Amino acid sequence: MHEPRWRGTADSDVNAVNGVRVEEIEDGGATGPADPAHYLLSRSGFPPDDDADLELRVVDDASNLNRELLYAARRRLAELPGLDPAPKAVLDDRLVELLTTHFDEGERQLRGATPQ
Repeated sequence: MHEPRWRGTADSDVNAVNGVRVEEIEDGGATGPADPAHYLLSRSGFPPDDDADLELRVVDDASNLNRELLYAARRRLAELPGLDPAPKAVLDDRLVELLTTHFDEGERQLRGATPQ
């Protein structure tokens, strides 16, 4: 797991990827080479060997921690193959922490909800 870097926050359901809604593109999409600082996870570690190693994008192209990308990352985490339940739980805890700390999401509600 990696600590992403961002400058601000965004509540928008539209990522800065040609106006396409976040939920319509897998893992938030990207317009060019991926910025590892925008992701929580890499199969090969940080820095990643390849952009394809990156998973769980949470920072948009404008360098904002993005609420919708956080929700998309929770949904993607539930589907990630080859990751044991314990590491998934740690990653989900971090996503919940980012949502509750930066977006005033209800922690009880998020912890009880299975990412969809």
